[in-house]
Amino acid sequence: GYLGLLLGEVSIRTPLSMVLPQSMLENSFVRSIVQPPFAQTQDFLGFAINRPAMPFSFTNDWGATLVPATFMSIAAAGRLGRYRRAASAIALLAIVPMAVSANRGLWIALVVGALYVAIRRASAGQLVLGIRLLVVLLVVAAAVLVSPLGDVVTERATTNHSAGARSDIYGDVLERVPDSPVLGYGAPISNPQPFRPAIGTHGMFWTALFSQGIPGAVFYVGFWLGMTIRTGRGIRTQEQLWLHLAVASALPTMLYYDHLPAALPLMMIAAATILRDRKVRDATRRQALDSPSRSTSTPSASRVSSRPA
Repeated sequence: GYLGLLLGEVSIRTPLSMVLPQSMLENSFVRSIVQPPFAQTQDFLGFAINRPAMPFSFTNDWGATLVPATFMSIAAAGRLGRYRRAASAIALLAIVPMAVSANRGLWIALVVGALYVAIRRASAGQLVLGIRLLVVLLVVAAAVLVSPLGDVVTERATTNHSAGARSDIYGDVLERVPDSPVLGYGAPISNPQPFRPAIGTHGMFWTALFSQGIPGAVFYVGFWLGMTIRTGRGIRTQEQLWLHLAVASALPTMLYYDHLPAALPLMMIAAATILRDRKVRDATRRQALDSPSRSTSTPSASRVSSRPA
């Protein structure tokens, strides 16, 4: 993120870009992949800002990845030991590129996620922990708003840049789906309007609906809805709660973020981690319950052996 702020649209040449023919490099989409910029420099706020993008091609991909990555980083904090303070410092430093990225979807997801955790803690009887999280959230928000970053945040919150383009491409998807409702179009297609995003992008839900039709959208939404419910049950630790939030973030963000290339694998890892730990815990519990019945010792000895279980 900081390299993006400092270097702007300076790009790197990947090894693949050195072997591709020039005719392919002249394609802006291909070039953005094999020669990704550190940032996208835009002036829709009335002044130029470098919106971090590296290691992706677009700042929206950067923001989409940071949503589950942030929640997973918080979940991992308890395992860091003596490195926990260094991780906390990195988290504080990350606020600057997050704010300058002018990524409203990222801001909304993080704030809503923190509120969700606070509510769940309070409802579970951990009122002090819930209030503490809300206080931290308010302090961070106040610090950002009173700093020079506040101008970027307030301007972005009141500027409808890209809103019209997004509504147009979403409308195009809804208009074209009836022509191929079952199989979809296979992939997003170029927008007939110049300088507009491809139809079937800017939201994983819209990508699935357009590319794989109504069944694809139903399966994609259904999978993440079911996984959110499964991972949200039986939460016992703070780590599991934040991992669950990384999974649940798929539902709101799919409406305005593409989950590829990195957000989708991260959310799958978070879901797999919770389900793996739960499977191990259930297996251990069954083993503990079965062990007295398999024992051939006396009843008193069985009672003693069952205490550790």
